[in-house]
Amino acid sequence: VQASTGAPAPASTSAAATATAAAAPPAQLIDPAGLRKLLDAQRGKVVVLNLWATWCVPCLREIPDLLALEKELAPRGVTLVGLGMDEPSALADQVEPFRRKNFPAFRTWLRSEPDMDA
Repeated sequence: VQASTGAPAPASTSAAATATAAAAPPAQLIDPAGLRKLLDAQRGKVVVLNLWATWCVPCLREIPDLLALEKELAPRGVTLVGLGMDEPSALADQVEPFRRKNFPAFRTWLRSEPDMDA
């Protein structure tokens, strides 16, 4: 299976394998202030903030493991938050279709600015 970027999809992930998990809401753009607010809302939980991109093969290989870890540890307060590092203009045409096809249970946002440290 080839991703829209030409990178191979993770071997351990398929649409059929992840279709059984509850679908996450569509990815949306988020700015630094929104990310701070999102993380503040998770206060008291262990948050795994995963930076990823459709073109990053190691990132794509780890997402299924992170989703499994979140499912296993959610009762203990662990939550997974994804932050896509693709260009913001790629949200509708590339990032969201890619996420929906390969990782429908992955709750993620896409950076709206090049510098998310602000």
